[in-house]
Amino acid sequence: PPQEQVPTRLLADGQFVTPRRLDARVRYEVTSHTNFIVQAQEDARDLTPALRIPPRGNPRARELVASWKAAAGADDNSARLIDRALTYFRDGGFVYTLEPPLLGDNPVDQFLFQTKQGFCEHYAGAFAVMMRMAGIPARVVTGYQGGEINPVDGFMTVYQQDAHAWSEVWLKGRGWVRVDPTAAVSPGRIGDGGVASSFPALAAGRSALIELNAEWAQRLRYNLMAVQNAWNQWVLAYNPAKQRDFLEGLGFESTNWESIARALVIAMGALMALVSLSLFLRVREADPLDAAYALLVRKLVRVDPQLNRAPHEGPVAYAARVATTLESATGRGSSVPAAKINVIQALLHRIASARYGRGTPNIHALRTDIRKLSF
Repeated sequence: PPQEQVPTRLLADGQFVTPRRLDARVRYEVTSHTNFIVQAQEDARDLTPALRIPPRGNPRARELVASWKAAAGADDNSARLIDRALTYFRDGGFVYTLEPPLLGDNPVDQFLFQTKQGFCEHYAGAFAVMMRMAGIPARVVTGYQGGEINPVDGFMTVYQQDAHAWSEVWLKGRGWVRVDPTAAVSPGRIGDGGVASSFPALAAGRSALIELNAEWAQRLRYNLMAVQNAWNQWVLAYNPAKQRDFLEGLGFESTNWESIARALVIAMGALMALVSLSLFLRVREADPLDAAYALLVRKLVRVDPQLNRAPHEGPVAYAARVATTLESATGRGSSVPAAKINVIQALLHRIASARYGRGTPNIHALRTDIRKLSF
């Protein structure tokens, strides 16, 4: 539905909420400010929920935090306590993993002193609990970190695998300040903006096209994503106000539904034509060296099916195997003479030189010699 049909409001804690159930794609326009102070003058009563902890449980964590507070002194020691907690994570032998062991009745104690294994929610949650034990208002924030910028249209796509959890602490005069304890344990998890690069199993549910690293597949994926984004921007968000502006820009004086429908059909037809043309122009011709190599392999397979080249087999290794196989067959009465085996080896070495050597190879001559080869 158009944006103005979805009543939305921004809460004090930064959440966008709507009373309506969302069952379709919605487009929002927001501005992000990276240099900000949030609720620096927060009322003490509003901070109470961020200080709540169970009255009992996790005794070792309580004792540890109490020792930090005693060492920090009576002055405003929030910064020192935060640093002590991050240092504990960084130097305490903790491991970032998506398959941590289960925790029991005292989960914070077990995590901090026994298992020391977990993912971002474990670290953000344990850090927030320790801060609350120290009397510092803290909360866990969940969201997304990182994403992928499409080089075709410049838009960023954020995947579910970019989900992340971190903490926020409230400091006097500074308001809510972001602290990410996961960065102390696994800086690479923060730097790459996602979990799939470190844990390929997470990507199992993603499209095979996304996972294929071939250049042509990545280019096709980016173009398909750009088409989908264009559809979202121009069709799903094509509200009456935009329709009127678009028609007036094209010189339509009447903005009745008939003219709107006609203009929309024309616009979408033009858009799809441009996208199709772009995809057509981006298609690369087949590599002539690969085509010549494939032709030679097909000829050899007709001689002996065992000569089909394995995907991992390079031209030099393939040449050695072809020679061994044909020489062995020659001893059993094969029709491939030794001179022709030498020609085949020479062709394969020329392919290797053309692919990996220096200079500009003569692919046309190589392809001609391969075509002349007969058995």
